[in-house]
Amino acid sequence: QNAIAAAEDELERAELKLEAQQAERKLKLEIREVENQLRTVQASKDQDEIQQVRERLHATKHRLVCMQAKASLASPFDVLRSLVQPGMKAAAIKALKERVMESLGVDRFEASGSSPTETFAKANPIDYVVQCQVNATEQNASSFTCLMEACSGSGKSLTAAEYFVRNPDKTLYFLFGFLHRQSFYDSVKPITLLVNTAIDLDLSTCVQKERMQEDKKDLLAVDIRIQDHKWNLLGVVGYLLNQTDSVAAVSTEQARKWAKGLWILVDEAVPAHRSHCSVFSPIARLVLLKRILRHSRIHCIMLGTNTLVMNFAESSVRSDDSRGEDETLMCITHRALSPFLAPTKEKQQIFETTFEGMDTDMLFQNINPWLCRLFLDSAVGKGNLLADPALLVQSATADLLSTVLGNKPSLSVYSLYCMFQIAAHDGMSQVHLSRGFALLNAWNGNAPHRGRNENTIIKLTRNLKDFRILMQGRGLEGLTTKFNEAWRDPLTVAVCAGNGRPFFQQDGSPLPAIEVLQSMNEEGGILDETAVDAYKRDGNSLESFGGVVIMVSSWSPREEILRNLAFHCGKSDTRNLRSIVGSVADDEQLRGYSDIITFCFFNLLPLRVGEEDRVREGPFGFYIRSSDNAQRDGVFGGPAHPGGRKYRGGSEFKNRQASLGKKEVARIVEKLSKQGHDLLLLMSTPLQTFSLKEILPDEKDCEWLILRLSNVWSAEIVPSSSQEVSKRKVLMVMDVISLQRIWSNVSTSLLPVNESLDVMCDSV
Repeated sequence: QNAIAAAEDELERAELKLEAQQAERKLKLEIREVENQLRTVQASKDQDEIQQVRERLHATKHRLVCMQAKASLASPFDVLRSLVQPGMKAAAIKALKERVMESLGVDRFEASGSSPTETFAKANPIDYVVQCQVNATEQNASSFTCLMEACSGSGKSLTAAEYFVRNPDKTLYFLFGFLHRQSFYDSVKPITLLVNTAIDLDLSTCVQKERMQEDKKDLLAVDIRIQDHKWNLLGVVGYLLNQTDSVAAVSTEQARKWAKGLWILVDEAVPAHRSHCSVFSPIARLVLLKRILRHSRIHCIMLGTNTLVMNFAESSVRSDDSRGEDETLMCITHRALSPFLAPTKEKQQIFETTFEGMDTDMLFQNINPWLCRLFLDSAVGKGNLLADPALLVQSATADLLSTVLGNKPSLSVYSLYCMFQIAAHDGMSQVHLSRGFALLNAWNGNAPHRGRNENTIIKLTRNLKDFRILMQGRGLEGLTTKFNEAWRDPLTVAVCAGNGRPFFQQDGSPLPAIEVLQSMNEEGGILDETAVDAYKRDGNSLESFGGVVIMVSSWSPREEILRNLAFHCGKSDTRNLRSIVGSVADDEQLRGYSDIITFCFFNLLPLRVGEEDRVREGPFGFYIRSSDNAQRDGVFGGPAHPGGRKYRGGSEFKNRQASLGKKEVARIVEKLSKQGHDLLLLMSTPLQTFSLKEILPDEKDCEWLILRLSNVWSAEIVPSSSQEVSKRKVLMVMDVISLQRIWSNVSTSLLPVNESLDVMCDSV
C-alpha cells in the first residue's frame, strides 16, 4: 500500500510538472507577443499606451518567474540570481546622485559655494532618526520602524534617495511594488524588481507551507521566527548590503549577526489598491516584509502618503510578536521635510514677482515643493505675463494636472473634488482625502515650524492594555487629515483646478462635477459615524456642490467660464462668453459685463470667514461660505482688475423638491442685492415659469444682464429705468437637478473602507 501511495504521489507530481511546463511555454509565448506589441506602440510615441504595454510585459515576466519557482521548474535562488545585474547597486547610486542634483538645482547654492546637496543633507530628517536609533542602541532597543508621512510632492523620495547615496554601505533604497511611472524611480528599477520578487517568493512559500489564503490575518499566524526557516528577502538584502556573497536565502537568526545599524528605505509603501503585477495583496506583502525585517533587527523606514490616517471602528488584529516593548515606532511628518527652495535666481525672482504682496517666506514654508517646481518650470516660458501675475498663475498651472496624473495615476478624482470644499481644509477623518494632497493633522492647533525635531518627528507609543498605537496620546483611529489652508499653499489648489476641468473618466474624457458627486455617493458609506463628510459640513448639499462648481470654473480661460459652469452642472453649451453675452450686448456692454463675470470668477481659493485679507494683494481670489446672518450663502471675487477695482459676487443655493416661485426668487434676489455685489448668483432646482426681469431690484441707474442656465445659457439685458447708466450688474440663475435623490441612500461618507485602512497597524 505504501508503494502504491508513493507511486500515486509521484504520478501527481509528474502531472503537475507537465501542467507547469505547459503554462511556462504559454507565458513565454505571451511575453514574446507583448514584446512585439511594445515595439509597435513605441513607433507611435503614445506615452500612455507605451506605459500600459510596458506594465503588461513586466507583469507577465513576473508571473513567469514566480510560477517557475512555485512549480520547481527553477529554484528561488536561480530565479533571483537571474535578476542580479553586475554592479547594480553602484549603478543605482550613481544614477540617483544625478537625479538628486537635478531635483535640487545646481545654481541654488552659488552664493555660499556649497554643493547642491550639502544644505539639503544637513536638514535631512533621516539623520535625526538614525541618531535616535544609535542613542537607543546603548539602552538595548532592538529595532526601529519609522513611517515618513507626507503627501505627494513633499520630497519623501528625494529625502530617502539623498540619504541612501550618502550612506550606501548601511542603507538600501527600493520601491514597494513593481511599477511606478515617475522617472525618478528608474534608477532603482533593478533593485526594486529583485527585492519584490524575493518578497513574493517568500509569500508563496508561506502560502504553500501553511496552506492558507493570502489575506493578512492568515499571514499574521505564521511564525517567522523559527530558526530553521530561511528567507529569500534576507538573502537579497544581505547581498545588496554586502553582508553575504550571494542571494541565497538567509534565516532571521543569521541576519541578526550582521553589522549593526542597517536601514531599509521602502518608498511608495502602502498602496491603496491591489497590485496587478503581483498575485498577492499589498497588505500581505507589506506585513511579511516588516515582520522579517523586525525579527532580523534591521531598521526600516516606510515612505507613504496618508499611511497613518485612517478611519475605522475597531483596531486591526495584531500578532503577539507585534507587541514587543523593545521596538521603537516613529513618524517623520511632512513638517520635518525640507521646504521648497527655488532652484535658480531667475525662478526665485519669478516667484517673488508673481506673489508680490503675499508673505513669500510663509509660502516657501508651506507650498508643495514638487508642484511649485512644476509651476516655475512652466512660468519661465511665460515671462511676457509677469505684468499680470493672476493671469500668469492661471496660464502656468493650466496643463500641470495632466503632468501630475501622469506621474500619480492613483490620484483620486474624489480627492480633487474635495480640494474645493472648505471643510476639507480643516481636520477631517476621511478616506477619500488620502489619495491626493492631504496632510497629516497630528497637532492641536497650528502645525510646528519646519525642521527635524521632536515636534515634527514624533515617537509613537503602545497602550500596554489594549496594544493600540498612540501618537501624542491619540490612537491612530483618532488621527485626521486635511488639505493645507489654501492661502498657505494656493498653487496646489491651482494645479488641482485643472484649467477648469480637473475630473476625468478612465478613458480620459472629462467628467462634470455633478457626476463626480453622484459617483461618490454610489460608492457607499463608511461605518464610522464620526466621519462626517466635507459637503455636509459645507452647509446643505447643493451649497457645497455649488461652491465647488464656482471655484473650479474660476480657473477656466476667461472665454470658457460660462461653458464650464454649465458643463459641471451636467449641461452642454459649447458657446464661449463672447458668443453668449455678445448676442444681446453691444461692444461697450460686452466689455463691461465680461469684466464683471471674468473678475468675479477668477482664481478663486476656498477660504474661511476672516481669511480674505490673506490674499487681498496677491494674484488670487476667494470663495467664502457665509454664516446665516450674512444674508447670503457665499461670497466670492477675484483679484483686482487692472483698473484697480475688485468685483464681488454673492451666491444663494436652494435645493428643494418643489420648484421655486416668483415671490421667493424675488426675495432671494432682493436680499443678495443689498450686499452691494456686482454679480448675484442663484443656483436651485428649476424655477416656475415667470420672467426674471420682473423680479429685479428697483435701481434706477443700474443696467442688468440676466444669464439663465436651463439646458443652455440664455441672455437678456434689462436697460436702466433712467437715461444714464452709472453701474452694471449681472443676475445669474442656474438650474440643476434636485440633489435630494442623490443623498437619499447615503448615510455618512464617500468611500468604503479599503485595504489601505488596515495596513499601517498590521505592518508595524
